Amino acid sequence: MNFPAILAICTAFAAGCAATPAAGGTTYVAPLDASEDAALVSDTASQPPPDVAVADLQALDVPPVVGNLPPGPVLELKANKDYMSGALAVIQTAHTQLDVTEFETTATSSYLAVLVGALKEAQARGVQVRVLMDDEIANNALVVADLKTAGIDAKLDSPKVRTHVKLIRSEQGFIVGSTNWSQSSLYYNNETNFLVRDAAANTLMAGYFQALWTAPTAMKKVATSSDPNVAMYTEGSYKGLVQPLIQGAKSRILLCTYAMNTDDSDVKAVLADLAAAVKRGVPVQAVLDLSPASDGGDPTINADAGTYLKNLGVQVRNDPSTVITHAKFIVIDDTVLLGSNNWGHGGFVSYHEAGVKTQLATAVAAVDTYFQTLWAVSTPI
Repeated sequence: MNFPAILAICTAFAAGCAATPAAGGTTYVAPLDASEDAALVSDTASQPPPDVAVADLQALDVPPVVGNLPPGPVLELKANKDYMSGALAVIQTAHTQLDVTEFETTATSSYLAVLVGALKEAQARGVQVRVLMDDEIANNALVVADLKTAGIDAKLDSPKVRTHVKLIRSEQGFIVGSTNWSQSSLYYNNETNFLVRDAAANTLMAGYFQALWTAPTAMKKVATSSDPNVAMYTEGSYKGLVQPLIQGAKSRILLCTYAMNTDDSDVKAVLADLAAAVKRGVPVQAVLDLSPASDGGDPTINADAGTYLKNLGVQVRNDPSTVITHAKFIVIDDTVLLGSNNWGHGGFVSYHEAGVKTQLATAVAAVDTYFQTLWAVSTPI
C-alpha cells in the first residue's frame, strides 16, 4: 500500500463516518458496563491526543500486498505503535482467509482508516474476510456497516456478551493482545501484542474464531497446548494458568494491567498467591494505569488496587499521567502470559478474551525489557 493510497483511504473513511452519525445523532462515548465491576471499558482518555500525523503514516513499515508473512521469530512482541506493522503484515499477506475480532473502534483515527482500507483490499483480491466486533461501542456499528458495503462479512456480537478479544488471523499467522482499533490504542497508549508464526497455534485460533462467529454468546476454550513456546488461552482459562505459576514462582513476578478490581473474589484469590510469593522472598513488581477515571469510570479502582498490592508487600508504581497503559501481561520467572484480559470478573470469567502463554526465551526477554521501560518512568505509590 503506497502512501497516496493510504491518504485516499483515510479521506474516504473519515468522510463516510462523518456522513453516518451514531444512533440518535449522538457523539460517540464509550459505555461503562457495571458487569466489569466498575472497571473502565474504554482505552481512550477524556482528552485524546491529536490524530496521527502524516509523517507517522509515511513511516509505517509494512510488507507488500500479498507475498507471505515476513519471516521472524515464532513470537514477536508488537508493542505500542509497532502494532500497526504487525497488523498490516497479517492483513496484507493473507491469501485465502482473514478473521478479525475487535472490541473498540473510534471514528477519529487515521490508523483505523488504514486498517479498514487494508481489509477492503484483501476482500477485493479474493480473500474471505470476516469481522466480528462488540455491539456496545457505537462506532463499531458504523465500521461494520462500511465493511458490509464493501462486500465483507462483518457483524456485531450479541448484547448478552462482551467480546473483548483483539485478534487478526490469516492462514499464515495472527496477532493478538491488548490493542483496540481506537485512536488512543493505535497511536498513543502503552499496548502489548504478540505476532504469532506458529501453525499449531494458528489452527487453534482458527477454531476459536469459528466458534465465536457461529455462537457469539457461548463461552469458548481452546485446548491449552503443552508446547512451552506457544500455548493459547481464551476466556475463563486465565486464572487456572496464572495461579499455579504464581504459587510456584521462585525468582520474579512482573505484572502490568490496565484495570484491577480487588473486590472480585477470583482476583482476591490470585492476589493471595501474590502475597504468599512475597512472603517467601519472591520480588513482585506491578505497574498500574493511572487513568481509569478519565471516561467516567470508578476513579478509585486502580488507586484501591495500588494500595491493596502495596499492603501485600508488592512494589507498585503508577504509570505517567500523560499516557494510558492499556497493556496486559505478567512475567512469572521465565513464563509470560500476554493477552486481552484485565484483572476483574470480566477478564477472569465472563468476557471473550484471548492471549498467549510462553516460555520462549526471546519473547520473555522482550516482554521483560518492555516492563523495565515502563517501570523506569512510573511513580512509586
